[in-house]
Amino acid sequence: MSLARFAARCSGTLLMLSLAMPAAALELPEIISDHMVLQRHRAVPLWGKAAPGSTINATFGEATATTTANAQGRWQLHIETGPASAIGRTLRISEIADGTAEPKTVEIQDVLVGEVWHASGQSNMRWTVRQSLNAQAEIAAADFPAIRVFTHPLVDAAEPRFTSGGAWEAASPDTAADFSAVAFFLARDLHRTLDVPVGVYVTPWGGAAAEAYVSPKSLADTPGGPEYVAFMQAAVDRLEADLATGEDIPDQDPRNIEARTQKRPSLLYHGMIHPVAPFAKRGVIWYQGEGNGDRADTYDALMRTLIEDWRTLWDQPGAARDFPFLAVQLANYRDPIEDPNAAGWGNVRNAQLQTALHHPHTYLATAIDVGEADDIHPANKQEVGRRLALIAKHRVYGDTSVVDRGPLFASATPLDPDAAGHARVRIALTDAAGLTTTDGQPPRGFAVRPADGGRWVWAENTAIDGTSVVVRAPADIQGPLDVRYAWGMNPADGPHGINLVNAAGLPAFPFTTAD
Repeated sequence: MSLARFAARCSGTLLMLSLAMPAAALELPEIISDHMVLQRHRAVPLWGKAAPGSTINATFGEATATTTANAQGRWQLHIETGPASAIGRTLRISEIADGTAEPKTVEIQDVLVGEVWHASGQSNMRWTVRQSLNAQAEIAAADFPAIRVFTHPLVDAAEPRFTSGGAWEAASPDTAADFSAVAFFLARDLHRTLDVPVGVYVTPWGGAAAEAYVSPKSLADTPGGPEYVAFMQAAVDRLEADLATGEDIPDQDPRNIEARTQKRPSLLYHGMIHPVAPFAKRGVIWYQGEGNGDRADTYDALMRTLIEDWRTLWDQPGAARDFPFLAVQLANYRDPIEDPNAAGWGNVRNAQLQTALHHPHTYLATAIDVGEADDIHPANKQEVGRRLALIAKHRVYGDTSVVDRGPLFASATPLDPDAAGHARVRIALTDAAGLTTTDGQPPRGFAVRPADGGRWVWAENTAIDGTSVVVRAPADIQGPLDVRYAWGMNPADGPHGINLVNAAGLPAFPFTTAD
């Protein structure tokens, strides 16, 4: 059985191959619906289906726009939103068919204008307010009628969907419990700072691989993409063959895990991303990487592909085309590190950092110190949302007084051995004003090895020197040195747990000087 047929059977979803089907009457995707927020100061796209050749008129306040449905019954127009407004208004969209019939009009009520963000990824982005720290108090205080959240249902598809469900809800004690926590806490912070309505549409799926969110064409052109597609097809074929024998396969069987919907290439792009494009947005927040933790060598290239794939799909005008993409670096998880040679998620975190440093308008918030050893879903989503909001304030909204990231590796310079003959290296850091430690102790979490290779060992007597750290090797390690910091699955806890922060209290990013 093909991947497409298997996807349809597993999801139980009727695939609406509506791209080729003419529409008989005016129809809008669910994301264009009551209580939505439109991006301010933008000619925002509206789109839908109607009778082929019919005239489509839209009115929002003083703004109007007109277009004609094409031969397949598809239409799209753009309407000006103007400045932010927390006053709910009505958007009217009418269809006039054949020039004679009475218009069919859809009225979309309680529409606000402000800042719009798109939240996606996997389960840590879908994690709800009710599952977060101080949930009862957060829910009780969530009275923000100008914050709106659209939560997309879990839908996979083998072909692009026109729409897949979902609804906008205003934040209140009655609704906020089931909002994405990271999305809500970001929206709350921005709403309080900017004093404008904030909307977030939310499209994550727990356990998702990044490949599931990329179009087939882009995935085919990405390093490692074709190999992953072939691997997943083989996994699906193997599971299908086993099912055909009547074998009962538990959910946790490796065959089942490999073939899960949210890991299969492009299925979430078709089912959850295409249906909300091109709804105008300021930018994206993204929390994902656990699902690609075993493929760190391709993750940087894959994420660059995903970002450009989405930018092309949205096709926003001018500078808005390259919308900001704000990602969360994976949090610490599992047992504290004892052996500095353990890599764990160190490599995928490094790939996340490389994407942020070298891909345009892409930024990273580290969560390396807010995770939990025994839970892959840390409860402190408030801090994750706050750190994303810091980036948005500084990089997107232009408030350069906001410190939006922790110390970041800049360079490594060999130093002469100290008086006892220990090899040393100076690690210079940027974004390190007020460099200090959280507990007043010397910096921890640094490991060294000879630059020509060998095993990592913990550094000794590391010391802060201005905005640099001087790292010292044990006596039996000769320079020059490679250095790495905050590596492995959980570098935050235990006797070697990291403690290096800047004056804003933001933690230093993991790094390595080794290739």
